[in-house]
Amino acid sequence: MATIPPHLSTRPGSANLMHKALTDIAIKNAPRPDTGHTRLWDTVTRGFGCRVGKQSKTFIVLIGKGRRHTIGRYPIITLADARTEAKRILAEKTLGKVKPRFLAYEDARTRFLEGAAVRPSTLAGYRSRLNRVDWGRGNLADITPRDVLRQVQRFEGPMEQRYAFVTLRRFFNWCVEQHLIDDAPTDKLTPPTKNGSRARVLTTDELHAIWHACPDDDFGRIVRILMLTGARRGEVEHMTLDGDVVTIAAEHTKNGRTHSFPVPGLAQNQLKSARKWVGWGKSKARLDVASKVPAWTLHDLRRTYATIHAQLGTPPHIIEALLNHATGQISGVSAVYNRWTYLPEMREAVLKFEAHIATVIAPRQQPGPSRDGSPTGVIRDEDTTDQARSA
Repeated sequence: MATIPPHLSTRPGSANLMHKALTDIAIKNAPRPDTGHTRLWDTVTRGFGCRVGKQSKTFIVLIGKGRRHTIGRYPIITLADARTEAKRILAEKTLGKVKPRFLAYEDARTRFLEGAAVRPSTLAGYRSRLNRVDWGRGNLADITPRDVLRQVQRFEGPMEQRYAFVTLRRFFNWCVEQHLIDDAPTDKLTPPTKNGSRARVLTTDELHAIWHACPDDDFGRIVRILMLTGARRGEVEHMTLDGDVVTIAAEHTKNGRTHSFPVPGLAQNQLKSARKWVGWGKSKARLDVASKVPAWTLHDLRRTYATIHAQLGTPPHIIEALLNHATGQISGVSAVYNRWTYLPEMREAVLKFEAHIATVIAPRQQPGPSRDGSPTGVIRDEDTTDQARSA
């Protein structure tokens, strides 16, 4: 049996099924869980029980593997009436009149994806992860928490496992909302832990190496655009250029707000070509080898962009505006009267940034030491530690 990692272990108290003769006193005194449900199964009438939630207690009867029929809430329905109804349902099941409902995982997945009201990028993530789960034509109601753990473990790395878990939890909660299943198998599981916040800021030498290692294809152009604009990876293909101003429509931004900002001439040249890409992982791995820059992510370019602006004296609210951070948005009464978009200030800031980055990516022959002993133009670690920001 596969070992379950600590961050995917079952929640304490999840094995909380109690078997005892149901009485009014037992139901009234049953403790309510903070999350999920507990179940009290009757030893008098097998298959009959009471599901205890945070706000309600409901009589149920088991009519098939993983399939429960709801009789009604206690005390609106008395214990005696619920037991009588359970016996009737169980008798009809024995006679073949009640059959467990079958719905294949694939069919439920298709319905979920077709009705998901989310951004295109979020939907693409849902589809990619759900398609990697191999339950196929298996019965949706038969999927157990252990089955979910096995599938999540197939994804590589803590963050990918967390994304997979969050997607499956959203899917199963939707199934419950649509009355396709009674309980979500993810209810009893703890999500994989998040990684700590990154603080990686690339040095000048690293930026230079990455720029010149970028391949002559759309992936290389996207990486250079990220370096020059501080944008998010998924936003690049949706950029439209008008003069020196780039606009990203609201449906393609993280905060759901249209983002317009000026870009330097270097970025404008990169934006003239197609910018859609698949195969990020393999392309990034090849770039790592070519650049010889260790342990960095594409999102680190965004943090580096913000840090360089801070070093150049760009005011914090202009940096936030360039990054389209929600914290940089004007709200409340100020939003009604202050319609200034800071385009002139942003344009001045990006021109300073372009002048700086042009020296960073300029071809080098022999980078000699500077007065303080660091390579020429390198942003030293002690200069960036305090200024690294979560971008």
